[in-house]
Amino acid sequence: MDIMRSWTFDPGTMRLEAEGVCVNLTPKASAMLACLLRHEGQTVSRETLLSEIWPGLNVTEGLVREYIFDLRSALGDNARDPTYIETIRGKGFRLIGPVQLKASGAGRAQTSGPGGDVRVTVAVMRPTRSESDWDCQQFADCVVRDITTDLSQHHDIAVISQQAAFAMDRSGDPRETAAELGADYLLDSAFVIHEGTVRVSFHLVDGKTARHIWTERIDHSFQDLLTLSDKIVDAVVGALVGWHGELHRAEFKSVSARDSNELNSFENFIRACDIDMRLNEPEIRRSLVHLDRSLELDPSFARCWVIKSVMSQWAIDIIPEPEEALLIASADAIERAYSLDPYDPTTLGYYAMKRARDGDLNGAADLTNRAAQAAGPDPDAAITISTSLALICADFDGAVTFLNRAFELNPTPPGWYKFIEARVAYFARHYDRSIAASYAGTEHVSGLAFRCLSHTGSGDRDAALNAYSELIERYPRFDFDRYAKRMPVAHPEALARFRAGTDQLRKLLSWDAMPGLAS
Repeated sequence: MDIMRSWTFDPGTMRLEAEGVCVNLTPKASAMLACLLRHEGQTVSRETLLSEIWPGLNVTEGLVREYIFDLRSALGDNARDPTYIETIRGKGFRLIGPVQLKASGAGRAQTSGPGGDVRVTVAVMRPTRSESDWDCQQFADCVVRDITTDLSQHHDIAVISQQAAFAMDRSGDPRETAAELGADYLLDSAFVIHEGTVRVSFHLVDGKTARHIWTERIDHSFQDLLTLSDKIVDAVVGALVGWHGELHRAEFKSVSARDSNELNSFENFIRACDIDMRLNEPEIRRSLVHLDRSLELDPSFARCWVIKSVMSQWAIDIIPEPEEALLIASADAIERAYSLDPYDPTTLGYYAMKRARDGDLNGAADLTNRAAQAAGPDPDAAITISTSLALICADFDGAVTFLNRAFELNPTPPGWYKFIEARVAYFARHYDRSIAASYAGTEHVSGLAFRCLSHTGSGDRDAALNAYSELIERYPRFDFDRYAKRMPVAHPEALARFRAGTDQLRKLLSWDAMPGLAS
């Protein structure tokens, strides 16, 4: 029997909250709930939902049913005996629930910790478009609304409400506009249609200096509007978010030269995620210090707990501390992250690996599938999910799909993406890609290990020998078997591929006993 809850809906963060329960909605499900709330108690037709949520776009009524299903799942509702959303056969849907809007201030959606540290704040401004072309106006507003809602899903970004941003007069100084909105950055855009082609340009503007710090231009045929809308939203949001996204890069530049003692929780987090970080002992230790300081100031900072978990894993073969202590620190950190935000796809991907490490393969696979379903245009989430799909689900094609997705969303990725690419490509038996990635990215034990195994899989004895020698020279504590357990290489098929590679390496090099290759 479903539990009856009184839900509060925050459209700024797209969250439903009730009695200690928190559910994140997708952008479209959030828009649909907002529409039902605007017409609370009234029957809302499918045509109304389509026109308000997908204005100017030709989409099928089946999408309405899909998102109503998602909303009911989030609310814990039952279509046959509804508590929240009633289906009026042949007419539409009616919100009958106890669901209310969260009270807001001046339209600013903030993500802040107990200490009041507000995350980087963005205002997505109303686009400039051809006033004579109604289709272009409708399309432009729809795209920018979707960008606003997608950015709002990222909890280390605060987004000014669409109503407040769209109401601003843009003819004045951008610095005054940013100050009035309370935004650190403004995202401006322009849409022009000419001879069947739409040209869209975006500019990220620093609210303090009025300088353009990032620009993007997209030219595309103005035909399949839904596909084009998704393409634009993914390109913009993917470029802005994540550890090495344009917002992070801009913030990093502003805090990197400041005295560490002056940094708040979010600024310490930014400083920990060095955009040019090399994975050596001094830089790993420096990052861990900043992460600990950030969490000391704001223990509720879920994404910071995620990065601490990742960094502790990276440290195992780099700093001379007991492996067990670092594994415990990593496990504890991702447990905290999951307890704070159990719907974030990046958190789900890493928590799945923790559960697999504990021996719960079914639970880990379920978490991985949830992460894959919740993934939006976030390259960090995509790269994380690619690993989970390969090692936990043995879904090697799906892993490569998410891997490619990460690089599509972030065409100038950080170096650590490359050693993950080397890992996933190896399990998918794309040996040439694995080898190329291992040379292209940040130096890390994973890159060398899978370079070695991929050369082995390709039958290149000399290259395998050189890669193995370099691996053991740089990381003398490395052991393939322990590495497989801590990653973890959990699915029997993935583990079989890994062990076949290490067995083949031993035979290829004709060594009976090799460091890191115990029989």
